[in-house]
Amino acid sequence: MLLLFLLVPVVAVAQTTASFEIILPKHIQQDKLSISYDNGKGEKKVPASSDTIVIRDSLYSIKGSLQLSYPGSVPGQIVYRNFYFGPGPGQVNITGTDSADILRSIILKNMEDAAMQGMDQLNAFTKKEHDLTMEAYNKFMTAQSDSLFSIAQVLANKEMAQRLLFIANNGHYYYCFDQFKYYTNFTLIPVDSLIYIFKYAFPKEWQDSYQGKQLLHGLTVRSMREKVKMAPAFTVKDMDGKTCSLSQFRGRYVLINFWASWCVPCIKEMPDINRMTAGIPENELVKIYITQDKDLGDFEKAKEKYAIKGIHIMGNNELIRNYKAAAIPQLYLVDKEGKIIFDLEAGRVDGLVRLEAMLDGLWPRR
Repeated sequence: MLLLFLLVPVVAVAQTTASFEIILPKHIQQDKLSISYDNGKGEKKVPASSDTIVIRDSLYSIKGSLQLSYPGSVPGQIVYRNFYFGPGPGQVNITGTDSADILRSIILKNMEDAAMQGMDQLNAFTKKEHDLTMEAYNKFMTAQSDSLFSIAQVLANKEMAQRLLFIANNGHYYYCFDQFKYYTNFTLIPVDSLIYIFKYAFPKEWQDSYQGKQLLHGLTVRSMREKVKMAPAFTVKDMDGKTCSLSQFRGRYVLINFWASWCVPCIKEMPDINRMTAGIPENELVKIYITQDKDLGDFEKAKEKYAIKGIHIMGNNELIRNYKAAAIPQLYLVDKEGKIIFDLEAGRVDGLVRLEAMLDGLWPRR
């Protein structure tokens, strides 16, 4: 009963209302400007459709975050600027005159530059690890080698651990608190250690915010999941508009695959997953594919090209958080009683080998 209680989502009660405006210069190319903000409950994109963009929304955290991006002076370069906003009127006035570096000059009113709230300090602290990780991923993207991907994953985990070290020692920066959400399912750090960091690194006011309660909820769910191995419950609409609940498949095995069309390792696994599940009756094994795609066109093309058949769901923050699927591919096999009996650790080369051996044991004559 305790697990079922913990899996109930935290009630979303808005603390206050935020409003701010973004003033664009006349010479900016609005179609190239990307605007997104997070009010503490989720990210929203805003079109750059006028010279003055007014945003007004409920605020579910102590501070909301705003991200602007625009092409830089180097071909292929994208310049990002990140800000925090609170309740009350704020303003972001883009005053850059050079069209190639237009986000370099910005005047803020009742807003905060994330660079001054811990972002620059954290990036400087982890620069060495980040450079090694990016170098390894670039090599993997060129050669498409499983061994190179494993190396990149190891380096990425080292970078994440180094970032967490900075966050744990600098919880007074709001950027550190905001970044902590990426660690609720960082499996290389024991969940009890993450809960300890949350409770002792950050101000009580931030912990008690809606965003803070969501972070602690995610860690608590993970802790209970690891103890009892039960798959987190969910009820969502699938891509066809039908209600899909994990509980409705009790009595059958369920394969849950978190993926995206842009995820190279995810796509590489699809033929093997199709092969090893071929011949298993649908009334014995349900396949649920949860995509992290934002572009439905890309999702549809990949689904058809790689013959991805099953129930398709658009991933949301709660699903991704509860199933520690921030890093994909992530794959689970859930038994008839709702317990997780296979958990793919993203980047493990032998993951599918272990899954196939398990499927061979369950359906030896498929």
